Amino acid sequence: MVFQKRGLEHVEAILSFLIFVGFLVFALFFFNPLDTTRVLDSSLSYSFTEVSKNISVDSERYTLIVNETIPNLIKVIINPSQEEFDSDGVRVENVNGAKLSASYLGGTGDVLIDRQAETVMDVSFGEGYITNDVINGANLINPENYTIASSEIKESFSETKINDLKTAYDTNYAGLKEQFNIPARVDFSFMMVFEDGSKIVADIGVPENVEVFSSRERKEIIRIGGRSEYADLFVKVW
Repeated sequence: MVFQKRGLEHVEAILSFLIFVGFLVFALFFFNPLDTTRVLDSSLSYSFTEVSKNISVDSERYTLIVNETIPNLIKVIINPSQEEFDSDGVRVENVNGAKLSASYLGGTGDVLIDRQAETVMDVSFGEGYITNDVINGANLINPENYTIASSEIKESFSETKINDLKTAYDTNYAGLKEQFNIPARVDFSFMMVFEDGSKIVADIGVPENVEVFSSRERKEIIRIGGRSEYADLFVKVW
């Protein structure tokens, strides 16, 4: 009986050892700190999300249709659906994307526009839009003379915000990495390329003979001054 008990204890010890070894193999395979590919892949996804989040703004766009017989200088009532837009600016464009002079009185919903004979306009509220046009002599028009045809809330990149992020990158790279929770042994950079080929680049330089992972997204961006276009965001890690 003693022999059988010792035999069982011996078997249990072997099984426990094998289970322990199996756990170590599993842990090293899935959490190997030396697995550069795995670390870079996850770091790229996280870095791209953080960069994108820090350079994005929300805006709300309405399509305004007015009666062609009304005066050019008009005042209409449009209340953005989100309160934060009340402290932001407005941008009004014709169907070809050309800017029309406009001003917005946050909190009142009053939008003053020099429509320049246009009858269909896009009215956009949000961070990045500047309200600085002087509109004198605009009269509130009868609701029967205009229609809000559609509206949408969208997320865009902001040239102002990407400039701010570049400044943070250039002046306190270590602090930005810590803010983004990027591993100490991983580095990152980003670049915005505009339609005219101009760029905003934040890059400490990639050493030779290192593995580099990169990702790209094309998205609408609000340029300084309020004009919108499409641009490409690139993020690299190594």
